[in-house]
Amino acid sequence: MKSLVLLLMIVWSYAAFAQPPCYQKYVPPYSTMSLPTVLPPLNSGMGLNELIAHIVLDSVCRTLESPQIDSFIQARTTWDDTLKSLLKYTTILVDNNPLTVFGINNAISPWRMSFPVDVRNSLAKAVVQHSPSPGLDVPISTCDYILRVTVQDTINFVDTSAQISKTSRVSTSTISTVVMGHLYPTCTTQALVTSPATTVDCITFDTRMERVSYARQEQGLTSDSTTIASILPKPSRQYLLFLKLTKLCSQSASVHFTIYPAYWVGSQCGVYEIVDSRISDELNYFGQGTNPLAQDVVNAFTSRIQTIKTWVP
Repeated sequence: MKSLVLLLMIVWSYAAFAQPPCYQKYVPPYSTMSLPTVLPPLNSGMGLNELIAHIVLDSVCRTLESPQIDSFIQARTTWDDTLKSLLKYTTILVDNNPLTVFGINNAISPWRMSFPVDVRNSLAKAVVQHSPSPGLDVPISTCDYILRVTVQDTINFVDTSAQISKTSRVSTSTISTVVMGHLYPTCTTQALVTSPATTVDCITFDTRMERVSYARQEQGLTSDSTTIASILPKPSRQYLLFLKLTKLCSQSASVHFTIYPAYWVGSQCGVYEIVDSRISDELNYFGQGTNPLAQDVVNAFTSRIQTIKTWVP
């Protein structure tokens, strides 16, 4: 699937490293997206399940505030039809186009009581408690992208706007397999910054060293400088990535954002290097063993996503 080519809607501020007008101390590259003006953003080209998913989530967000959503979902005591339905509809939308869901989360609307992100956050807690496959369902319910990539180039930054996580490595990667999240911002490879811009099927993400260290410590894993350095992305290497769209700041009609690893996903903090076709999974997080074939993990997620999206009561 090609990246989203709507340059008037999504623009990467990469080559010039311009700063967001509402966050002028921010240093690394970022993306800008126009916010939707009609909610839910329905159109005639959507499939029936996508239309239903938008209507269901919009109804929830019109009716319940975030604490009410959390109370309702946390009241479930088993992996029941309610949880399966909510996971189904959020997964349909995120898998199809995470940017649309992200835009809804950041759009201004006076009649909404909550946002789709509130549903996903509450659902993720229920997944941990009740899902039969938490190692698969936690990433599916919390990430925006699951991708197999090859890193083409990296740039290191010191982000002086951050209070703690200042050490940034921005990586641009070509995408070989989309497991979840089929539309993403366009980007150009760093090698092309000084030559004519060329649109490629790629994604740019920002890994913070301090966040990786903290996530490892939270899991009781070693977090010395050598270990952390080994996890940070490197050029010409392949990775299985778990990524999250993250807001930097917003204006009346647009939102500025970046893409971070989902640091909570397992021992490699969302950045799993593929070595000899395998990944290291110290905690057997994905349920495929501690040194599984990357393709086996991809297949497990692909199968699980399809099961979730096609579930019927």
